[in-house]
Amino acid sequence: MHILPLGRSMLAASLFFLSSICPSTAKAIESTTVDTLASEPYWRTLLHFKTALIFDQSAIDDSRFFLSPQGKHDAAAELTATIHAFSTGDPSEATHPINRYPARLRWLLENLPAEISSNFVAKQSAPFETMWTNIEPRSASVIFPSQYMNNPASLFGHTLINIEGKRNEKLLAYSINYSAITEETNGVIFAAKGLIGAYEGRFSVDPYYQKVQQYSDLSMRDIWEYNLNLNHDEVRNMMMHFWELQGIYSYYYFFDENCSYNLLFLLDAARPGSTLAQQFNTWVIPVDTIKVIRNDGFIKSEHYRPSRSTKIKRIATTLPAELQQRCLEATTDTDASIALTDSLDSHEDKIRTLDLSAELLKMYHADGDISKEVYAAHYIGILKQRAKLGKVDDDFYPQTTPSPPHEGHNSGRISTGFGSYDSRSVVSLSLRPAYHDLMDPSTGYTMGSAIEFLSGELYYYTDEQKLEIRQLDFISIQSLSPIDTFFKSKSWKVNTGLTTIKEESSDDRHTAFYFDSGIGLSVSLLEDSIAYALVEPAAYFNKSLDSSHMIGGGGVIGLLSQWSPNWRSQFELRQRHYFLGEDNDLTEFTAKVAYTVNEDIAVEISFGRSQEFDQNWNEFNCSMQFFF
Repeated sequence: MHILPLGRSMLAASLFFLSSICPSTAKAIESTTVDTLASEPYWRTLLHFKTALIFDQSAIDDSRFFLSPQGKHDAAAELTATIHAFSTGDPSEATHPINRYPARLRWLLENLPAEISSNFVAKQSAPFETMWTNIEPRSASVIFPSQYMNNPASLFGHTLINIEGKRNEKLLAYSINYSAITEETNGVIFAAKGLIGAYEGRFSVDPYYQKVQQYSDLSMRDIWEYNLNLNHDEVRNMMMHFWELQGIYSYYYFFDENCSYNLLFLLDAARPGSTLAQQFNTWVIPVDTIKVIRNDGFIKSEHYRPSRSTKIKRIATTLPAELQQRCLEATTDTDASIALTDSLDSHEDKIRTLDLSAELLKMYHADGDISKEVYAAHYIGILKQRAKLGKVDDDFYPQTTPSPPHEGHNSGRISTGFGSYDSRSVVSLSLRPAYHDLMDPSTGYTMGSAIEFLSGELYYYTDEQKLEIRQLDFISIQSLSPIDTFFKSKSWKVNTGLTTIKEESSDDRHTAFYFDSGIGLSVSLLEDSIAYALVEPAAYFNKSLDSSHMIGGGGVIGLLSQWSPNWRSQFELRQRHYFLGEDNDLTEFTAKVAYTVNEDIAVEISFGRSQEFDQNWNEFNCSMQFFF
């Protein structure tokens, strides 16, 4: 790490100032290799410095975080300014740098020569020590709420850190969270602004039970709790650094400088020598950070916390469909619920209907469908009736635990294959930075949910020796959420990017910008199949088309199946009519079968038949997929 000229100027100025009040300190600093100290990985961690090809800089954008005007770009200048600030002023003032930067203070006391650190006006941050004593942090966990397809901010999942204190109760812990500060409710606008860093991101602290209510009860997201093997000193290091970040912002970027990336600096601060944040230089996906944290030895165990919706579905599977419907209708009427229970002959069914009613009431209250007063009255009445029936064994309800996120495939994917297109032999190559599509290995992911960005595919026509950009999707999202007795979720999709379209009067193809979307319904068939139907508006734009565009729509029906942990398939039939610009009809059938070799290797075979512009053609491809 080389000190920039501006940093050297500041260093010289600081030395001059210090020499006027403390000649010995100035001499000592001069004898210290400032370059060496400033380039120490841990110092760079405390400044959130990112390694770049051309220059380094901090990921923090708030100037209030830095004691040097050049601190964002110059670690040496910030080091010099920090030493100077710690050596002057009144430490009893709450705003004194020693009170603001306990992690910097601890590190400098350990790494500076004694003749320099002895000039510090205090050896600890009094406000931090007060907080530490009050909370008595003892352990920490990384919390991973699963993806939530109805909120673009949570498409990839989320991570936060729990700090468990003296009460040793996880729900009573404090959660450290980093998120974008916005009141934006439009998902599309949020995603667009998040791509360009239009929001400030800040750290916050909330009781964990509130986060469980937010994610599990309101957003219907399963939660994975990863217990960290941090010792007492490492937890203290992390809390010291978090103290330094309170009230400080950095610009939030959806794909890289997001919740997960910023939390990695806290873990790096906890364990000197750790370089978690430096392992991500492009995009950062929450599930990938979990894998890196685990691979670096931070995780000792994990715990699954099912969402409210999962609990409801788990209980409902033990009851026939007719009884599920009757229970739903009677839930908000205590007398009706009790009457329903009394009408049943089976002791077990009585227990199940009351347990189901209790969970449904909690959901209605969380969603705001019933008032607190109505909820309390009905809930107490059901609990009194339920208490008369006694306790049940732990295995009374199905206790299936899904595969944890870290066991899933890596988010990046490259694939190569061979096949034919319109009787022409092709070799294909595709690359996807992130994240998951419907045919990828399902372990650790939610069936029916897919999100990809910057997914591209190349075709090389071997006979013609011609290369073609077959597809470049900027972003592709699909959510097939089956409806049932209790949940009426809509299924939807949105895709946009570049694709090739056929020309009406020839076999030539042209690159066009496209946008298509869809909305509809899905239903579960048996346990591992989803049938769906969507209405699909679509638009294409290219100069070769009439009026340079082709706009219309239609619909698609499909069937997605998971035959076994390794085998899955998808069949789709699509019909569209374009009535603005180019007059055209499209009929398309596709069939895909995939086999998982292991978590990072899969094979996929696809066949398609299309009719467009009164022309028919077939497409076949067999590809090997590698996840990284």
